[in-house]
Amino acid sequence: MDSPVIMDPQLLMAARSGACKALENLLVNHEEAAAESHLVIRMPEEGASNTSSTSSDLAQQGQPANRPAAASPLLEGLTLDSDQDSALHVVATSGDGEQYVQCAEMIHGRARHLLGATNNRGDTPLHCAARAGHHAMVCRLISLAAHEGGAANGRILSTRNKLGETALHGGIRGGNRMVVERLVSEDPELARIPEDRGIGASPLYLAVSLGRLEIARDLLDRSPTTLSYSGPEGQNVLHISVYRGEALSILLDKCKDVKVDIDQGGRYRSMPVLLHLTSQGDKNGSTPLHFAASLKTSTTGLSRWSEYFHPKPSPTTLLLDANESAMYQPDNGGSYPIHVAASNGTLKAVITLLGRSPGCIALRNMQGKTFLHVAVEKKRHSIVAFVCKRPELASVLNVQDNQGDTALHLAVKAGLVSIFNLLFRNRENSRGMIHQSLALARAPVGHSRQDHFYEKHSKRRDEEIDSEYLTNATSVLGISSVLIATVTFAAAFTLPGGYRADDHANGGTPTLAGSYSFNAFITANTLAFSCSLLATVSLLYSGMPSREISIRYVYQSLSLVMMRSSATSLVAAFALGMYVVLAPVALTMAKSVCAITFLSFLSACMEVRRPLIVANSVRIRVGIWAARYQAAPVLKFIGKRFWSYVIIFGLPAVLKIRGTQ
Repeated sequence: MDSPVIMDPQLLMAARSGACKALENLLVNHEEAAAESHLVIRMPEEGASNTSSTSSDLAQQGQPANRPAAASPLLEGLTLDSDQDSALHVVATSGDGEQYVQCAEMIHGRARHLLGATNNRGDTPLHCAARAGHHAMVCRLISLAAHEGGAANGRILSTRNKLGETALHGGIRGGNRMVVERLVSEDPELARIPEDRGIGASPLYLAVSLGRLEIARDLLDRSPTTLSYSGPEGQNVLHISVYRGEALSILLDKCKDVKVDIDQGGRYRSMPVLLHLTSQGDKNGSTPLHFAASLKTSTTGLSRWSEYFHPKPSPTTLLLDANESAMYQPDNGGSYPIHVAASNGTLKAVITLLGRSPGCIALRNMQGKTFLHVAVEKKRHSIVAFVCKRPELASVLNVQDNQGDTALHLAVKAGLVSIFNLLFRNRENSRGMIHQSLALARAPVGHSRQDHFYEKHSKRRDEEIDSEYLTNATSVLGISSVLIATVTFAAAFTLPGGYRADDHANGGTPTLAGSYSFNAFITANTLAFSCSLLATVSLLYSGMPSREISIRYVYQSLSLVMMRSSATSLVAAFALGMYVVLAPVALTMAKSVCAITFLSFLSACMEVRRPLIVANSVRIRVGIWAARYQAAPVLKFIGKRFWSYVIIFGLPAVLKIRGTQ
């Protein structure tokens, strides 16, 4: 491929700035220089005395009669950027004033072929002028093309760039309504490009997607029956209008009485354009209603108050008004609009769909899942709560998917406690009582051996992976346990309150020894040191690859219990140490320190929240008597976390009561 000719810098500067005089001088000088370089002097043949032929040849060869042909090489230069524009491209892009129009005429007069020339993007100068919003330039370029003949004019107007866009698309991008009006009036067929759906954006689609609603109105007012409504990836203009606020209302209003001829297997049938557009799916089979169902609207500030006092119909409502049957049209994955709404957590859309047609509650996708299954999988708490509060929706609670799972099963599998509690509290969810009913009826437990059952359904462990996990966990936990042991060991020799003087009867002993709070501090510090030391030793055994994996897991579990206990004791030791020092002089501050320390520790004990929530759900579902079984995990958790507090505060109290120091 030949390298492009680089545009002369002076020509580029003149074209950019619209300097007509400089451009004219440059072209004339180049023409004269080109004419002189082509001057040929023919010497007379030997013996010829008449020089008239020489003069005649000189006149014929040297006259600058064909200046436009001589100026052409200068105008063949291109800009050295990614677009590689010609001089006419540069002028069309740079300005819309009279001087720029004159420059365009001057260039066209010397290089007419540049009017239809394309750059690297496939744009003609008309594309560039339209995209820049230069109305006068667009009109002049169209006029120049018209002077060349009707075929040339139509060819330039309908030329598509590499994106499949005509100059009309460029005018819409520029946002100049006068440019769009001139182009459409010159060739109304431009609004029909592309005629085939899915190969590009139509002018109407582009106007809506860019928010050029006035231009969209103009296109619809001119001739809605001859417009192309298509968009990229199989979409139509309704797909994109869902995200453009007022655009959807405009389209539905302008097209409500419009009918178009639809090709159905070689036969054309007239049908309402809205019925056709609302039923069209994109490459994924998603209709405009699928898009609307997935839309989450967020309003803030004044717009929220405006929406409250002057509510506007949602895109879902508007599309249902145009075609209610669209809610029963699935996409390529078998998902209906209500599944999409549930997946995205758009409760308003779910309520709208169910209000229009309660029958869509039973719609299932290819996996046999209802919208409630999808809401549980996507952790959409608001939608699950809405279903559980509505008795008329109770039938969906016990629907099973292709795997036999109800929404409650999915919540349990995913470990979603909050959603599980919503579903379990609902008394309509009778499946939750299956296990209890079978037990009361003394039904047989199954037809297979239990060892075979566990072998089939138990997850097999990979010992190499488990060993690596234990080794890594040991290195991390070991640092924490050693750190606590170091801190508590140092605290044993830097006791709060200091020591008695050597001349005292008990010289070198702690001054606060014997008080309840000091004894509690000593107990807490001792427990923290002992538990951290035990945790360190257990971690050493847990990290040994030579031991059996089951034994290593036992040691790791023990180390975790000891680590928690050492942390609990360390927190108590810190609070008690501060209390011992501050209580004699600032009792309120001492109590505040203890309260803050205890509350900060409670924030790390959120694991008890789950069993408490489950216990409350059981109480609501089957009564407080059945909820007693949930007390065991709560008490177990409290015992594991706070057993050291019983010793820390109980042992000094016992010693004080017995009078032992």
